[in-house]
Formats: sequence, C-alpha cells, structure tokens
Amino acid sequence: MAELKVIARIYTDFPEKFGLPRQSGVISELEGKIVFEPSYRDFSAVKELCEFSHIWLI
Repeated sequence: MAELKVIARIYTDFPEKFGLPRQSGVISELEGKIVFEPSYRDFSAVKELCEFSHIWLI
C-alpha cells in the first residue's frame, strides 16, 4: 500500500474537520490557511492555482 506524505497543513477556526461546512458560501467570514512543509515551499508549484475555482485537499 502506498504511503501518503504530509506536504502541508490546513489551519481554520474549527477544532476538527467534522465542523467544517461542506458549502463554502454558508459562512462568508470563514478563512483558512495552508502552510507547506519547508521542503515543499516552492512558489512555482502553486503559482497558477488562482486560475482554478476549486482545489481538493486530502
């Protein structure tokens, strides 16, 4: 079985993942932050993400 490696962590105001709304428009003030691990902090890997309307985070 393949092993998944953590490359970033997601920070929100919710203490656990089950509190997050499935629809982002439900709470308009909701903000989050994705912080990449130092070895994955390469701007060229994410520079064109703004062209997408959605991203999947696992």
